[in-house]
Amino acid sequence: MGSERRKPLPFKAKMPDITNISRLLNELPACFRVTLQGKFGHILDLLSVDVQTPAITVLAQFYDPPLRSFLFQDFQLTPTLEEFDRLLGFSMKGRTPYNRIGQVPEVKMLALALCIPISDALANWKKRENLFGFWRAYLEEEAESDPFLLCKIIRSWEKVHTKGTELVKKNDATRVPYQQWVSERIKVVKLPFSIEIPLKSTSPEPVPVSLEEVEELRAMVVKLGKEKDDLQSELYKEIGKNTILKRKSNQRKELLEESRKKKRIEQDLKEKVLECLDQVDSGLGSLRDELAKAKRDGQEWKRWWDLATKQKKEVREELQAQIQELKEQLRSSEAEVVRERRLKEQAQRTSQICPKAWEEKCDEVNTNKELASYWKEQYESLKSQSMGWLNHRKHLNEILDEYECPINLLQPSVDAYRTKLANLIEFCNGVAIDLP
Repeated sequence: MGSERRKPLPFKAKMPDITNISRLLNELPACFRVTLQGKFGHILDLLSVDVQTPAITVLAQFYDPPLRSFLFQDFQLTPTLEEFDRLLGFSMKGRTPYNRIGQVPEVKMLALALCIPISDALANWKKRENLFGFWRAYLEEEAESDPFLLCKIIRSWEKVHTKGTELVKKNDATRVPYQQWVSERIKVVKLPFSIEIPLKSTSPEPVPVSLEEVEELRAMVVKLGKEKDDLQSELYKEIGKNTILKRKSNQRKELLEESRKKKRIEQDLKEKVLECLDQVDSGLGSLRDELAKAKRDGQEWKRWWDLATKQKKEVREELQAQIQELKEQLRSSEAEVVRERRLKEQAQRTSQICPKAWEEKCDEVNTNKELASYWKEQYESLKSQSMGWLNHRKHLNEILDEYECPINLLQPSVDAYRTKLANLIEFCNGVAIDLP
């Protein structure tokens, strides 16, 4: 016979190295630490807990993994959810560990889960033995058109098998009663408490009943059966009315969903039109900027044109005045030459009078020659100046021709920009009228 005392397990707790994690925690910014605390509570405070490895080693000797509990009789060491909430500062409100639907799913939810039309789901939603559901043939027909859904259904049915009239999870292991398994496990782990087996209750002795009471009970049973049938028929009627109301409600929900979809489509269309209008406004603004720039350039070219025309007119007038002055000087020079010739002839005639008079005449002739050479030089300088002014006039004409070409080039562009602007304004007015 084996010993009734448990042998200690060769178990030793070992503290992990949390130096790197603590260093990362110290480098974590305050804003991220607050965000982490809001999501997971005071979970970072566990890094600063003083863990006693000998206590963990001792507690591990009393823990049994198959039973998932400590081998103590009168108290529990496992914290509850409320204790976890208090220790970690992490609210468990609205965070249940086990979730369920809470009610029978509607046909619309099942149709969305099975990816089938709602109208087909309502048409094939049948009742059998007070239970509503889909026929297996309908689901198999739908699954044939969707191989992925068929594989999913097959995998689900592989995990379920029938035992009598109940559906349970598939388990190939030999099933033993839970009480028997716990008893055997207690013998292995040597848990010192006794198992109380309840005694079988004795059957009560029959009580004698009179015939009148039996007849009354039978009449009451018949009456209750009729009431049950009436209530059952009323229940069926109410179930039918409820089904009709649910169908109408589902139809109204579908109509509401369609109206919402139409509203969303109209809203998207309106947003697109507004976006197009914004783009048109931006394009119109750029065209306006280009038109204003073209107007400014045209005004600038026009100003240069007027300035060039004015300078050309002034140069022409100045050149004409200089030419007129040169002509007058030329006439005066010619008159002076004629006068000098006359004087020379007179001097030749008078040279025969006396040498002294001849010398005077020679001096006069030399003086006249010097005057003639001086006026000739003046004429040449005025002629060169007139040539310079003519060249300047030619240069100004070339500049005028260059300015005239861009002005003529910009003139049709201004008309084109005005035409485009008018068309764009007409298009925007048309779009604004077509908006709902």
